[in-house]
Amino acid sequence: MQFDARGVTPLVGEEIRQTMRCGGSDIGVTTHYLTKDGRAWLPVMGELHYSRILQKDWEKELLKMKDGGVEIISSYVFWLHHETEPGKFNWEGNYSLRAFIQLCEKHSLYFFLRPGPWAHGECRNGGFPDWLDLACHGKLRCMDKVYLGYVKRFFREIADQTKGCRNIIGVQAENEMMQNHTYLLEIKKLLLESGLCAPLFTATAWGDGAPFPVQELLPVFGGYPEAPWEQHTKKLPPHLHNFFTKERNDAMIGTDVLSVTRQNQENGSKSGDCQGTVPFLTCEIGGGNQVTYHRRPLISAKDVFTIPFTMLGSGCNLLGYYMYHGGSNPVLHGVTTQESRETGYLNDYPVCSYDFQAPIGECGQIRPSYTALNLLHQFVKSFGERLCHMESLLPDMVPRERMDTKTLRAALRTDGVEGFLFLNNLQRNFKMPAHENITLSILLQNREILLEKLYLASDSCCIIPVGLTIGGKRLKYATAQPLSVERGADGNEIWRFLPIQGNEPLCYFEEETIALTESGVLAGNTILKLEHPRSFVPERGRKLALQCVHESIPFTQFRYLGLTDKTREFLVTWDENETYLLVDPIGNVAQAYHEGKLIADWFCYGDTWVIDVRDLFPRSITIKVQPLTEEDNIYLEVPMERNTCKLSVKAVQGETVFMDCGWGYDWKEG
Repeated sequence: MQFDARGVTPLVGEEIRQTMRCGGSDIGVTTHYLTKDGRAWLPVMGELHYSRILQKDWEKELLKMKDGGVEIISSYVFWLHHETEPGKFNWEGNYSLRAFIQLCEKHSLYFFLRPGPWAHGECRNGGFPDWLDLACHGKLRCMDKVYLGYVKRFFREIADQTKGCRNIIGVQAENEMMQNHTYLLEIKKLLLESGLCAPLFTATAWGDGAPFPVQELLPVFGGYPEAPWEQHTKKLPPHLHNFFTKERNDAMIGTDVLSVTRQNQENGSKSGDCQGTVPFLTCEIGGGNQVTYHRRPLISAKDVFTIPFTMLGSGCNLLGYYMYHGGSNPVLHGVTTQESRETGYLNDYPVCSYDFQAPIGECGQIRPSYTALNLLHQFVKSFGERLCHMESLLPDMVPRERMDTKTLRAALRTDGVEGFLFLNNLQRNFKMPAHENITLSILLQNREILLEKLYLASDSCCIIPVGLTIGGKRLKYATAQPLSVERGADGNEIWRFLPIQGNEPLCYFEEETIALTESGVLAGNTILKLEHPRSFVPERGRKLALQCVHESIPFTQFRYLGLTDKTREFLVTWDENETYLLVDPIGNVAQAYHEGKLIADWFCYGDTWVIDVRDLFPRSITIKVQPLTEEDNIYLEVPMERNTCKLSVKAVQGETVFMDCGWGYDWKEG
């Protein structure tokens, strides 16, 4: 296998948007990357919906995101959450957009505004208020003057709430509306007229490669581990972004709504064919997936990690996650706010839970994907500026088709002189064979580098540095993955590396070979250290005794699923100092009630359900479990016992729950 980078030169972006001041820095956009204070910048963005989180928890959760390497917080502004009655807006408490953005600013986090007006986000009506359809006579998401008048009023309210906020780095116009750029540009015009201005104006660009107005809006892309919105219950084929590719567009996203929203095509640039004119930016790399009633994939840390890893190797210069932090749907005036078939959409979702299997779950629980992604984010923080100037190359041998599990999956980001080799051997739901005795030839401008006897374990991936200068010494390559670079107290650099499973951690310099150690070795005036990152101890908890009780709560909250009530009820109590319950139900669906009020729910799929009980008194809840029957046609990846209802509950203390370790830790430690 060979990479030919002899004709490659450093990418120098041409400015395509006017530089603007934001968060104390000058933010710009070029043809290849974003800039911050005149330097190439590869940031990490993560989505958290402020109106799905308790206001008292905002600061704590934002700090978790920042610790995970996130620099930009993005959020939808769900119209439905703010204007349940025409002209009556609620911007208080959990809905205080201004307070949330100010908290981001307090902690030096940028904010990316996604105001819709149609958002989706698995919210009822896609986030439109219930009254809007009648008021507009069904003419929504179009150029109708009545509709646009209501949109303008909503945008002006948002502008009032964000006035004086200096950290709004971007605004997204609409969502999943690729086929009508006249409408998209009208939405951008209304946003600007309302006073909403930012360095970045974007629109989602996935779908069927429709024309896209790249002169006015930056296209942003995504990719999810699974597609629970697909209307069948069969196993999906391998995902596009388990491979390195020049294709930015993932046509699988949004297939549940695009058939409804497609408009006539108009002349313009195709969203998936804009390399060299706009940078490769993302906003919806799946930090997990929200399960639907009929499709319930169990997303692992491997599944989450693979997509940003391959996208980065393929040239992505903004890693944007949806969701990075889960949440819970609010109930407004006694009415639930989740998307459902009952409300005219194709999928049924839980009433309360919007956990999304995200790196940080709906109750703030830390999943293994959080730590796994943090390794990638540390790499991006240290080497992102270099990556921005590097082209993504594919080798002379690539997989023939998506079921090809034997051909090595590789990409090289290089400026022609140095680079980073990305190797991926991860594919969701498929066991990948190990690659032994790998030989790779990399032709750079002034030399050939031959990598020999590399080992890539099954279900693993790695980044190998090639041709870098470290401590004044020329590195050929290393059999360890660069993690970060920092300055020591003496001003000299410290390079930290991760071991690559099955390989002795060595740095092959032109003059010598250096074995990496945890205590550190010198290469010129630079310290090289082998790192084993921190890992969290998963919660064990105190197992609670459960009491089966007579069914006393009507089976009403899941009426939209059309199920016959076969539930069993369990009474759960806990001690005063216990804050969260870890619930493992066996069944179909489950609900938790406190004094007769629904407080949490779950579609059972094999993951642990976390329930926040910090503010509940008396300290007891009732959990209803509906069994999974032979008639239930549901895609499950964890076998679930049928025709039974079982429950295991543990109580834990503290402010943050750490879930089972899993792959993120095994991989780090080689």
